Amino acid sequence: KTLAEVTEKRVSVYCGFDPTAKALHVGNLQQLVALEWFRRCGVDVIAVVGGATVQVGDPSGRATERGRMESSEAVGNASRIAASISSLFGRWSQQEPAPEDAEGSGAFEIVDNMSWMKELSALDLVGDVFSHFRMSSMLSRDAVRSRLQDGKDGLSLKEFVYQ
Repeated sequence: KTLAEVTEKRVSVYCGFDPTAKALHVGNLQQLVALEWFRRCGVDVIAVVGGATVQVGDPSGRATERGRMESSEAVGNASRIAASISSLFGRWSQQEPAPEDAEGSGAFEIVDNMSWMKELSALDLVGDVFSHFRMSSMLSRDAVRSRLQDGKDGLSLKEFVYQ
């Protein structure tokens, strides 16, 4: 059975891309190839560029808080990465056909999480978003636990919320 037959509805998958660097790197290739395979099998794919989250900074694997990236640098990096992803998927879509059992190629979309994050106020976050996250699950994460136990400076609220 195809994925569409199993689910009986349209399926989507997404993958996030961190614009800390100015360009994609070889580590992104696996995720991009996986997205393309899903697309060729009729699954709608979404590449999410983290233009907003890069300005917070991923604290994973760090002993200290990451400095905030300048907004102009984040916008530039996000734009270049989105253009690279678009170019790559444009070339792929012109090459091989979808597998024989696929329902046709899925849709492809690139979004920057800044497009919806910039509209959220602090009240929206605290009142509408944060209520969906349980402290126990957040505190059980290795990245949080290790910083709380081992880090002399602990973990800032910004880093905790990022997790």
